[in-house]
Amino acid sequence: MRILTATAVNDQPVSRTEAEVLFEINEAATERTDGGCFDDLLAKAVAHYAASASGLKVPPRSVALSADTEIESWAPSYASKVNSEMLEWIAGQMRGKRQNNRRLMAMVATFLGATALPLAGQLPNVFDIGM
Repeated sequence: MRILTATAVNDQPVSRTEAEVLFEINEAATERTDGGCFDDLLAKAVAHYAASASGLKVPPRSVALSADTEIESWAPSYASKVNSEMLEWIAGQMRGKRQNNRRLMAMVATFLGATALPLAGQLPNVFDIGM
């Protein structure tokens, strides 16, 4: 995490490349025993990237990625605020992965918002992963 919150990059949004590397780590490290800490970091980093790439204001990385900061305190709560290309990118990153991330799935469901509740039961099929 320290590299993601280094002083030199603290005020920059998480980049697509950084988010993709975290997805790769998530897939490779299937036997983690971190109590969900990496899942939380991945969801926050992806939300930080997606929100900033959608033109939304995001907090500094040291705040957004902190284990002490709840993602709901700063991440967009509805898809209308997040660029649809970002939602498609997230779905593409999640599709077909062995390692599912419940925290990330919850974030995506939040992005989709209450208007998409009928889709909630279909999320595993939409993203081609099981819950």
